[in-house]
Amino acid sequence: MIKKAILILIMLVVILLITTPLAIYKYSLSLLNTMPSKPVNITMTQEQLVDQWWAIEREIAIEDVNNITPYWFYIWLIAVIMDDFFSYKTIDPYDSISAMASEIAIHHMRTTETKTNGILWWNLLHANLCIWLQRNWLPEEILVKYYEL
Repeated sequence: MIKKAILILIMLVVILLITTPLAIYKYSLSLLNTMPSKPVNITMTQEQLVDQWWAIEREIAIEDVNNITPYWFYIWLIAVIMDDFFSYKTIDPYDSISAMASEIAIHHMRTTETKTNGILWWNLLHANLCIWLQRNWLPEEILVKYYEL
């Protein structure tokens, strides 16, 4: 009986660990009335894209920009815990977040109406909008939109 209860508890914890980032991601994005619009005119060669990308993004490579998921929050949480409690600063959770996607997200959140209540949801929306941009836009779209701001 106790083994069964422990197994159920472990299964519930695993389900919670799997679903929580996805639920927060979906809910925070639902706080936006509209998503950012993609740029229309992209007239840039691959060489120009690479040169301009590396001039701004020093942490994240073009080919890695889409390799982020809502589970990134676990990396962030581990980095915060390691830094705050153990003064271990070698984990940088922000090396997966595009600085240009961050600027696009902040600009969009400031210029459109959001249904956020408080700073917690504002920050969660910002992080999740960055993730959404990186997963749904091409690097050249992010770069052009960044220059449009």
